[in-house]
Amino acid sequence: MGLRLATERREASGRAGRVQDGHIPDALSHELSPMTGIDPPTPNGQPDQPRLLNDLQQVANQTPLIANQLTSTTRHWAAEGPLRAYATDLPHMDDMPEDRVRQVVAGHRVMASGADLAPLTAALNRAGSLSTALADELNRTATASPPAQLHLAAAYAARLNGPEAATGLTRDAHDVEQALAAVRAPFHTAPTHRPPAPSPGR
Repeated sequence: MGLRLATERREASGRAGRVQDGHIPDALSHELSPMTGIDPPTPNGQPDQPRLLNDLQQVANQTPLIANQLTSTTRHWAAEGPLRAYATDLPHMDDMPEDRVRQVVAGHRVMASGADLAPLTAALNRAGSLSTALADELNRTATASPPAQLHLAAAYAARLNGPEAATGLTRDAHDVEQALAAVRAPFHTAPTHRPPAPSPGR
């Protein structure tokens, strides 16, 4: 008993040391070992495909719920105005009011308005829509057993039923593609065009 407690203390001390030394990835890797929920392979060395699909369905089915909760939270923030931030840190406005210009120049902290949070709310709405489509696709994957969390699978299938849902998904995917392109644009460099190498013997 005493030996086991001493061993546990040494392991805990080692984990704390890794975090204090700044080696957080190492500490997380130690904590998230294969014993913390990652299914081992089957005896033939291959993963258990039905069980893996079931696990993926369960994770994917929770993602739209998280997106919906975050969307509700940002709408609450926009309505109640509890968030304060430096004016320079808030999203850019195409037609910035004069009082906001003065706040930016002076470096003041201001209440974030609904307009400030609109880009975040829109991004979360798109995340909810696209993650619903992903969950529905996984739930429809043919297996010997029914999909995990049948009530969520049925709700997502009903939400995506109809041409309007398909149009919305296309629009959301296009918006995400444009947003990613805008993020990558400052880091994009044109490819270097080199002349072809001379043929042997020239």
